[in-house]
Amino acid sequence: MKKILLILSSVLLIVLTACGSKTSSITKDDIEIVNVHTKEKVSYGMSRVEAEKVLGKGEMGSENNFDYEKGVEITYKDDKVISIGLGKDSDGIFETSHGLKIGMLGSEITELYGGSQNKMDLSDDRFLVFSYEAKKGEFIHTFPATTEGAPEVQIYTFTFYIDYNQYVGSIDLTDMTPQK
Repeated sequence: MKKILLILSSVLLIVLTACGSKTSSITKDDIEIVNVHTKEKVSYGMSRVEAEKVLGKGEMGSENNFDYEKGVEITYKDDKVISIGLGKDSDGIFETSHGLKIGMLGSEITELYGGSQNKMDLSDDRFLVFSYEAKKGEFIHTFPATTEGAPEVQIYTFTFYIDYNQYVGSIDLTDMTPQK
């Protein structure tokens, strides 16, 4: 009996530790969504053909943006995924690889990304924005005014629209690295 209690306690500790874990960075590998039913993924760098095997045929919105059923929007550059958006229709169907989903509390997002000291400084409280400069290895609070003449930067930005009840209404996972 003691052995069973010890095993159950260990499993519970692992689960609680994983649920409370924070992320200390954002990488291009985090730009990924998962279908919660089929476990199929759409990831940064996938070709449009690969993404549409998971999402079905998309409708072109603005330049390089495609809208898909079930509340997914993809931006492509050179026919490769560079940005993934989730809207209200994705609720219960898609979530990010970190389990972020429509309808969760904005405070849960803030906690996952290490607290309010890591979010960008914005005048609009309806948006939570976390930008990570990968080469420096740190969250940034404002975008560089210019990247001309500056060392190369790699910026990954996660934007969450928060409704008036403090719930996530949309998610945008984007490679914001300046294009040359």
